[in-house]
Amino acid sequence: MRYWHPFRLFIRFIKEDKITKLVVLPLYPQFSISTSGSSIRVLQSIIREDVYFTRLPISIIESWYQREGYINSMADLIENELLIFSKPEEVMVFFSTHGVPLSYVEDAGDPYRDQMEECISL
Repeated sequence: MRYWHPFRLFIRFIKEDKITKLVVLPLYPQFSISTSGSSIRVLQSIIREDVYFTRLPISIIESWYQREGYINSMADLIENELLIFSKPEEVMVFFSTHGVPLSYVEDAGDPYRDQMEECISL
């Protein structure tokens, strides 16, 4: 939602509500410079330019794919779907992810691919 109203309006709402601590939690469990990273960079730019934010304690959670609750919820969803089949042990589970340019991984150190592989393993 970075390019739409919620992202642009959140600054005003934070000030109006007199927020005293900000925790930024992207809805993407895995970090990529093209998703969470893009929004975090815009936020950091805003933080540098606005006095209100320079005094505000801010925590940024860049990724949370390895959190036990997330892993368990995903495993439960998969397990429940496997129960539909008469031989669930023979079912192949296919994980689909979005791609990132190889240059992001090799040149910029984007961790998305590694985090996805670890997440799937977990």
